[in-house]
Amino acid sequence: MAFLDEEYRENYLDDLLSFYKKIGLPIRLKDLDVEMEEMDAVIDKGIETGEIEHSPYDINHNMIKKL
Repeated sequence: MAFLDEEYRENYLDDLLSFYKKIGLPIRLKDLDVEMEEMDAVIDKGIETGEIEHSPYDINHNMIKKL
């Protein structure tokens, strides 16, 4: 249950992002040259995967687009 601890999650994500940067993986859509005009399709595709269902709260298209 340690993963539920907020500080642990933040440290885990920081470590993960640092690792991604170190090995050259993209960490933002900007890194993939995704244009704003393509965002609706990207968001829709992400929602279709079903992984969003594992979120502890409801997430919708508009919430993602604001990020």
